[in-house]
Amino acid sequence: MSDQNNMNNDDFGIKRPKDTYTITISGGEQLKPVDGGDNEKIMDVPALPLNEVVVFPYALSPLMLNDDKAVRTIEAAVSNERFVAFFPEMPDESAEDQADGIELKVKSIDLNGRKVSSVGVLVRIVKMLKFPDGTLRVLVRGLSRIRFLSIQSRVPFTTVRTERLEQSTDNSIETMAMVRNAIKQFQEIISFSPNFPEELRIAVSNLTDNARIADLIADTLNISYREKLALLTMDDLQERLHLLTILLNREVEVLRLGSEIQSQVHDVMSKQQREFFLRNSSNRSKRNWAKATGIRILSPSKNGWKKRIFPRISAT
Repeated sequence: MSDQNNMNNDDFGIKRPKDTYTITISGGEQLKPVDGGDNEKIMDVPALPLNEVVVFPYALSPLMLNDDKAVRTIEAAVSNERFVAFFPEMPDESAEDQADGIELKVKSIDLNGRKVSSVGVLVRIVKMLKFPDGTLRVLVRGLSRIRFLSIQSRVPFTTVRTERLEQSTDNSIETMAMVRNAIKQFQEIISFSPNFPEELRIAVSNLTDNARIADLIADTLNISYREKLALLTMDDLQERLHLLTILLNREVEVLRLGSEIQSQVHDVMSKQQREFFLRNSSNRSKRNWAKATGIRILSPSKNGWKKRIFPRISAT
């Protein structure tokens, strides 16, 4: 994890280190139904709001917490099943609601006075480290999308009833074509960005679940918080892939343009350096020739041309 200075600020005391690329392609967890009920999709779990952080299913995400209530919630979760429900905070109303013509609308709920998305993600705490200053650093693994149903308790921490949202398998021709195009564009983005690990290219190529491929790309892609939130909350996989394709096209175009600009600057600098080298080489050759022959040459000065006499160097 990054140092504390490299964290993003938020109001909930939950932060995510920058420039973190962690990959996982392992399977999900076996989740237990609430109170031994028949519906395995319904669970009562501790809940926390997230600000400017979106955790996707199957992704490993490092977080830092410095809020007392958030710390107590995580500690309680670790002592039990290690499950926590994360609900991203709704972005500011002043932010753009559309990206390239696609509306980014998500339903919101009130969670302890905070306006958060009604769709979040169920995570399992993998590791937890507590520091002397009271801050807590955790590594969480996203398990599945969940929908908020109701608040079960508020003391000593907020517990909510949630419903797991199962992603149906979609192997239609249109979906397969969109997934292959997304993988191709994503691999092109990786080739432009040396900071991405090679394992990322291998991981996205080895996955066979279309929904997990879309989530892996969305989690890694450098897009806005609102766009990540829209990708998390979209129920339909084709709709999610459609938005993802638009965002990938934009990122590819930006990287291509940046590469062209860098190439042009490099060419101009190389040309200037060659001219400078040739000019200096020519001047040195003239001086060496004048010294060897003792011939007077004229050189420019502020007051016109002046004579420069170099004594002839005789061989000894």
